[in-house]
Amino acid sequence: MHNSDKQKSSDNFKLGQFKTKMIVNEALVEVLIEPLSQSELAEDWQLVLPKKTKNNTRHHFNIYLSQLPHHLWHHLLTDDDKYYKLITDNIYSYSVKVCETDTKLYNLFNMINSKDYRVYLTEINNLYSELYKENVRGWVMIKTNKLLG
Repeated sequence: MHNSDKQKSSDNFKLGQFKTKMIVNEALVEVLIEPLSQSELAEDWQLVLPKKTKNNTRHHFNIYLSQLPHHLWHHLLTDDDKYYKLITDNIYSYSVKVCETDTKLYNLFNMINSKDYRVYLTEINNLYSELYKENVRGWVMIKTNKLLG
């Protein structure tokens, strides 16, 4: 085994990290990519993930609905009374825990992502207040706070 092969097989990634190659100043370099923060998700960032292969490290996240990336919400299907069905996005997979606040959160999500969210400002403010009191956190709440602010 070559030294570079040992390096590749011994990479220890933190949850969500992966490496990719990029051209920087006409040189091919390997770059460590971090998962997006909840604030970045609130700004509608979306990470382009590598395809799932047998050589890729797979990352599993246990999260709440308010933390699920925007582009995956249409994959929500109830599995049982504790979790939604597993949602996969290339090398990332998500177990989303079911909560009593999910219906309110889903309504808030739909309102803040409508073409003219300003029509719903009163409802958005009320739902945000209720969810905040329930200690709901995540990118949906961050984005809502910015819209109301």
